[in-house]
Amino acid sequence: MSAPLSFSCTAQTVSYDSTTAFPGGGNSPLQVELSYTSFPAPYHTNVQVTLAVDTTEISQINSANGTNFLMLPAGSYSLPNNSQVTITPAQLGNYPIADVMPQVITSMLDTTQQYILPLRIVGAPSGIVIASNLSGAAIQIVVK
Repeated sequence: MSAPLSFSCTAQTVSYDSTTAFPGGGNSPLQVELSYTSFPAPYHTNVQVTLAVDTTEISQINSANGTNFLMLPAGSYSLPNNSQVTITPAQLGNYPIADVMPQVITSMLDTTQQYILPLRIVGAPSGIVIASNLSGAAIQIVVK
């Protein structure tokens, strides 16, 4: 996913143009899907999960796509609520969605480089199993 941001000293909320994934979508927060196993299914209460940066994703993405992404520099980004995200209850037949809204200070970036912010859901309450194929996302940060 790609998020174009203006060059600024002020932190900007990362959103992406979801038109390609969802025609007519427009700008939205980054959405990370979470799949879990619980009884009874579907889970009927909010689920709070913990996010973390997963730098192992960068080399895999670069190898698979012939790119040269770099991790966002330390201090140039932050995750809201101490990396805690609340996911509302699942609707039958659909995965629950976590809206993630990182903040990025683009004035700390070198505009000649390609940056990425790889995120993964790393923690959930007892009894909930996180699906490895639906727990992560990577955002390319583009300074426009």
